[in-house]
Amino acid sequence: MQGGKRCSAEGCTSRAKHFGRCWRHGGSVECKSPGCPNRAKSRGYCWSHGGGTKCKTDNCEKIAISNGLCWAHGGGRFMLRLAETQLETVEVQAEHLSSTFSSPDYHRTYRELLCTKLSTNFREATEIVTHSELPKASAGYVVVKNKYLGVNATDINVTNGIFNENPPPFGTGLDAAGTVVEVGPGVTEVKMGDYVVYDKFGAYAEYVEVPIGSVHTLPELSPAALPLTVCGISASIAITECGELSTDETVFVTAAAGGAGQFVVQLAKMAGNHVIGTCSNDEKVEHLKKLGCDRVINYNKESIDAVLKKEYPKGIDIAFETIGGEMFKTVFDNMAIRGRIIVFGHISEYRGDTPRSSFTVSAMNEVMLMKAVTVRGFLLRTYSEIIPTHMANLLKLIKEGKLQAGVDPTKFHGLEQVPDAIDHMYAHKNIGKIVIELPTEIGSLP
Repeated sequence: MQGGKRCSAEGCTSRAKHFGRCWRHGGSVECKSPGCPNRAKSRGYCWSHGGGTKCKTDNCEKIAISNGLCWAHGGGRFMLRLAETQLETVEVQAEHLSSTFSSPDYHRTYRELLCTKLSTNFREATEIVTHSELPKASAGYVVVKNKYLGVNATDINVTNGIFNENPPPFGTGLDAAGTVVEVGPGVTEVKMGDYVVYDKFGAYAEYVEVPIGSVHTLPELSPAALPLTVCGISASIAITECGELSTDETVFVTAAAGGAGQFVVQLAKMAGNHVIGTCSNDEKVEHLKKLGCDRVINYNKESIDAVLKKEYPKGIDIAFETIGGEMFKTVFDNMAIRGRIIVFGHISEYRGDTPRSSFTVSAMNEVMLMKAVTVRGFLLRTYSEIIPTHMANLLKLIKEGKLQAGVDPTKFHGLEQVPDAIDHMYAHKNIGKIVIELPTEIGSLP
């Protein structure tokens, strides 16, 4: 046996076993048993024909595997235990990896649009931040992977700190729609994979932990669900609860083609009222006529005050007022006896680039007294107990084809375009609710 030499086969670097060659190139002896093609192990025989060392156990004729013992007497147990241990380790690792990869919190990163400094300039106030781990669903919560984000005029009130007592950074955005990817303990209303729409501060993110009470299930994931959450529900509650919606009255709606205004127009008309809507261009005029407006005022072509005084001398019974400033004064001056003004917002003053109206409370007192006019503010979160009822009614009306939930046709994509969408709104370009679509594949593995 020439174990120290190299195999003589051309190009082979293995060590020679017999006859100057390695096992691969014929360097081992064939088994001496007649007709056996196997290579000899010891004493000129292969394992099958006794070429291996026999088991040390008395009277055992089997071949030793390890430690001088055969399989039956423990010779292979060490190797078996080693193999079993390795297999168990692999199975445990595989099970861990499988559950980990299928879980939404497997070291994924996700992005969120945070307010990092207080300002009414949304673009300057916000920054996209990447988080190293996804939110987890605590008891009574679910985690939603967002697909569509809703844009609201009051988004800049959020970045100005009006709704948050804590200093930045904090989340932005109010409503979104997506897919449930994790369900917390105690949640039975939804399951993983369900499509939902919800309202919650901090919705401008790819993943959000949401309380189950704010979640509404959807038959399909569509941007058409977004107009309902903040805008639709707010409009429904405001016009019925604050406005005491009745019939055969005159209802005046500012920003009537917007996300909330479109619902007020339709609900008021559905109840049997005469509806006046204001807007900024002729395209919106035609849109509002289709929604049922009896009179549409393009304030860039007509004086609202002149139209109201000439065509509605008895005044307005209900005013849905979202603009503020001089618009509020015009509305107030044209209210009917026992009229109700719903202060839904004052968007003209949110950015601080328009001087506040000189119209004072003292100037209002005489009119409020003599005409018994009521001015009522509206904030959605103060009506949380009736949100489910109003949502159910809106969904029913849409299903029956009696109500349209309009989405602005302008397309916006990704968190990067949220500021663009808000600028689009403040430029009075939107018709219906502005929706931002997020890419299907969001989040990343490290």
